[in-house]
Amino acid sequence: MCKDNKNIRLPKFLPRNLDLEYIIAKNPPDFEYKRDCAVYILSLINEIPANNKDLKIKHGFVPVNATILKNRVKDYKVYLNYFINNGILKCDNIFKKGKKSKGYKYTRKYNTKLKCIYIFKRNLIKKIRSKSHKNHNYQHLSKWFNENLTIDRNAATKYIEKNYKNNQLQYNSYDITIWKIDNKEYWFNIDDTSYRLHTNLTNLKSELRKFIRYKGKILVSIDIANSQPYFSTVLFSEKKAIFFNKVDKPQISNNNNNTNNIHTTNKTQTHTINHNNTPKHHTTFMLPKKGKQVKNDVRHYISLVESGYLYNFFSTQCKKKLNITFRSRREVKDAFFPVIYGSISYMTDYKILFKELFPCVLRVFNEIKKTNKRDLPILLQTIESDIILGVICKRIDQEKPILPIFTIHDSVVTTSGNEKYIATVMEEELFKLTGLKPKLTIEYWSHRNYKSKNAMSV
Repeated sequence: MCKDNKNIRLPKFLPRNLDLEYIIAKNPPDFEYKRDCAVYILSLINEIPANNKDLKIKHGFVPVNATILKNRVKDYKVYLNYFINNGILKCDNIFKKGKKSKGYKYTRKYNTKLKCIYIFKRNLIKKIRSKSHKNHNYQHLSKWFNENLTIDRNAATKYIEKNYKNNQLQYNSYDITIWKIDNKEYWFNIDDTSYRLHTNLTNLKSELRKFIRYKGKILVSIDIANSQPYFSTVLFSEKKAIFFNKVDKPQISNNNNNTNNIHTTNKTQTHTINHNNTPKHHTTFMLPKKGKQVKNDVRHYISLVESGYLYNFFSTQCKKKLNITFRSRREVKDAFFPVIYGSISYMTDYKILFKELFPCVLRVFNEIKKTNKRDLPILLQTIESDIILGVICKRIDQEKPILPIFTIHDSVVTTSGNEKYIATVMEEELFKLTGLKPKLTIEYWSHRNYKSKNAMSV
């Protein structure tokens, strides 16, 4: 790939053997063809998975959101049809409104390694960058994306050559990620859904982190174990309620006469999630009246979360009552999260078991998901982003403004040697929010020590 001045142009990535000018000359388009628009559309096949590491891709077809694409290239359809008719792309022609966009992939001839090509069209570049350059006043985090953040490109490239040579799409997505960090082509975006921060590092495959350095120093991440269940305990807290700044979110009522309520309630205390430039539409989660105990299953759930044993307990119960054995923690989480995040009508043996173990917990989760099943994960991720970005990292910046800090959603990353201080701040601020001491893990981004271990108690 090439390396050049990025200030007046934007790098895009196409198959090495794709000679677009030759194809255009041989088969002139019957529409107003613009070279940069064509390059941008073709680059999406590899850049979409590069920018979305958890994207599920079926049979190699990359979903392309037509609404977003149309905002950038109004006549995108004629380009796509041209690429298909000239043997460059294939389409799966599967579209499900609100669920799946049409998928595209390169034909076998062009399923190769990539080359870097720059585009120059200023209006198009402005539209592409408009989202990735939003930072919502998080300069205390964006300032660390500078020339001191480096990646060992040669070693990282050798790694993906060895491990992904038989999966070209995956290889290419990792290659783009490596290239962008090496060339200081950073992106920094706060999403409009749960206000999570997305950057080159959040999208970096975990196995490639060992190649990252800041001023030549090893990085280390301090991570909240069981983070989503941990933040869900706020919904049952006797100390906090949540005012959630999102439109049309469901409410947990404070109707004391409703026998289905998990708690009776009194005057509400609040933890306000407050994001810059965000309309303040609130959802209030009511809390237990002083002196009233929460249900036993809620206390048990909170206890398991605090101890970090929730997934282990769920796994043990699945083996005991369903005769299902999980081979890894990943498999446990893959079974667990559809239970709490799936629609209310979604029913499996796992959910029946969870309902048996934690009936009141599930009732609260279902109340939140009554309007839309996405409301619960969005809520928990918003709590996470607020405390990590707006509280913990801001405090670190105020106390130690020269200490490099990055985030990967529920973890804070810094240079090795500063992990004890970061863990102390995280424990203190998370305890203020939840009343529970978080279980933290530390992961060193190095070849020799690339493994997790318990963070030291503070």
